[in-house]
Amino acid sequence: MKFYVALFLSILPACAVFAQKGLPAFGKVEKEELEMKSCDFDPDAEAMYLYDVGEVTFDAGVSSPFAIRNERRVRIKIFNEKGFPFASVKIPYISDERFERLENISAATYNLSETGSVVKTEVEKKVQFKEQLNKSWAAITFAFPDVKPGSIIEYKYTTVRQAFSRINPWIFQASVPVKESYFRIVFPEYFRFSIQHLTTQPYEKSQQKINQSLRGRLNLNFTGEEYIYRMTNIPALRDEPFMRAERDYLQRVEFQLSQIILPDEPIYNLSNTWKSLAADLLEHPNFGEQLRRNISLPKEIDQAIKAAPDKTAQLRIIHDYIRRNFEWNGEADIYTDGVKNVFASKGGTNADLNLMMLNILRDYKIESYPLLVSTRDNGKVTPFYPFLDQFNKVIILAVADNRYYIINAADRFNPMHIIPYDVLGTTAFLIDKNNARLVDLWNDNMVKGQTIIVSASIDNDNVIAGQSIITSKGYARNPLVKSYKQSPENFLKTHYQIGIAGLSLDSLEVENIDEDSLPLIQKFLFKHQVGHSGEYHYFNLNMFTDLQKNPFVKEKRYTDIDFGHKQSYLITGRVEIPENAEFEALPKNIQLIMPDTSIVFRRVIQKDENALSFRINIDFLSPMYPVENYETFREFYKRLFALLNEQVVYKKKS
Repeated sequence: MKFYVALFLSILPACAVFAQKGLPAFGKVEKEELEMKSCDFDPDAEAMYLYDVGEVTFDAGVSSPFAIRNERRVRIKIFNEKGFPFASVKIPYISDERFERLENISAATYNLSETGSVVKTEVEKKVQFKEQLNKSWAAITFAFPDVKPGSIIEYKYTTVRQAFSRINPWIFQASVPVKESYFRIVFPEYFRFSIQHLTTQPYEKSQQKINQSLRGRLNLNFTGEEYIYRMTNIPALRDEPFMRAERDYLQRVEFQLSQIILPDEPIYNLSNTWKSLAADLLEHPNFGEQLRRNISLPKEIDQAIKAAPDKTAQLRIIHDYIRRNFEWNGEADIYTDGVKNVFASKGGTNADLNLMMLNILRDYKIESYPLLVSTRDNGKVTPFYPFLDQFNKVIILAVADNRYYIINAADRFNPMHIIPYDVLGTTAFLIDKNNARLVDLWNDNMVKGQTIIVSASIDNDNVIAGQSIITSKGYARNPLVKSYKQSPENFLKTHYQIGIAGLSLDSLEVENIDEDSLPLIQKFLFKHQVGHSGEYHYFNLNMFTDLQKNPFVKEKRYTDIDFGHKQSYLITGRVEIPENAEFEALPKNIQLIMPDTSIVFRRVIQKDENALSFRINIDFLSPMYPVENYETFREFYKRLFALLNEQVVYKKKS
């Protein structure tokens, strides 16, 4: 039986087959479905999954004793033209055909004819195209023909994987409503899986033992444990403003193999630990072994590093050399094909550049570690499950002169003293032989800071003209630096020519563009016609901020509001009106504070005869606002934007 244990451990898993009870057969589309005009529990939906069905079963393998058969079928109703993107399908799979096969693809569009009969148009094999996504993954893509409002599209496919490990989660929810989601999985008695039910919606679940047999490398008769899940009338999880990773909110069930139990054999525990995961990675030829390569820097860089006064200065020289001389190819990974190849080619993946930089840091005795991260858009790390597939990138934690630095060598626009925004507020895994651990990537002092100084005057033609000086620091600085370097000519239009009709901007001057430790200063001239209604003219003091439109107007929200960082705005300046004019109405001096004191708005205005000075402070003291408090947050934001949109009104003197 020990031979079988080895065979079992040579395997890996998957998910989803069909013993669907009470579901219509594939291809049996009813006239009533085609006549359906809208979703009864989401009338505004552009499309709806009528059925999303999957099944996972263990089958006889070819190169291993077991294979995982994953069968899936989907039926979607298209209500209007906004739903047409669902008619373009991409089915990903592992591109090594010895390991995984994608087969039995069948797809068709269904419409009603003028006489009321169901018309089927199949997706032909010749329009199903293979796309290589990266070195490991490919996809079959195709578009459904003859799609129009009212159409139904349906497709199915099978994947067979010659291995097993952690089964992919079954996700009940989608970006449009789902009428019914059905999932069946059968575990052989030789396997124990931990199951997490990450759901808030009600669902049905059944569980029973069934007899099974396998004929292949192992001729087995055994008992299987069958689980069936069914969820109905599932609301859409649509993208919401300042929403974190979709994965964190989807209704789903997750499965993880924890034990292999064979007759007359000890139980084999697969429950990993963070320490053992780190040990495995440090011995991996495309990870840990790559940290022991020798890389020789150019002589002038080597001399500059050795002459630096401290470790922080050394770290800065190395970081600047890499981000200015090496190009990220846009791909994220954890493993590298070889850091010496990266150094020679001057570019590579995220992992290539960071593991190469780690080599160099260690050569100069700068304390540094690989840091596995799950980016903000990839989803949260579950600390109870020490599994590698939670992470999608590797970056660096460096320690210099008793200060920690979180560095992504692939991001040439992010200075080393600022935690990269895409991992800010996440949990990362520090890889170390003696002290592997999870660490939180957060610095309470890191803020998105904007100071806007306006000096302007209004002429007798009611044209306001002047200069704005904007100082951007922290998380306000980085995206502006990137935008300016990529397209200086479009910089003003992209970031500041918004919210005011007829606004013209020119004479841009930018300071500190290459000085990471200093705020970015932007100076420009502006001009536009102020608004008027009869004899009254008016203008707004909320100029050149990104707070022009309230994004939180919907009555319901399903996800937390996650800005990612704290925020601080200061808008200040002086505006003069013509000598023959007088102020008719001014916004009041006011302070508005969120009930939990996490947002503070203050406005102070003083006027002379023909001029006013103003100062507006807005401070967001928390990076995240839970969805349970959305009603309070929404009401506060409504009042905040009402204050920001208040007008200064003037008219000609009598």
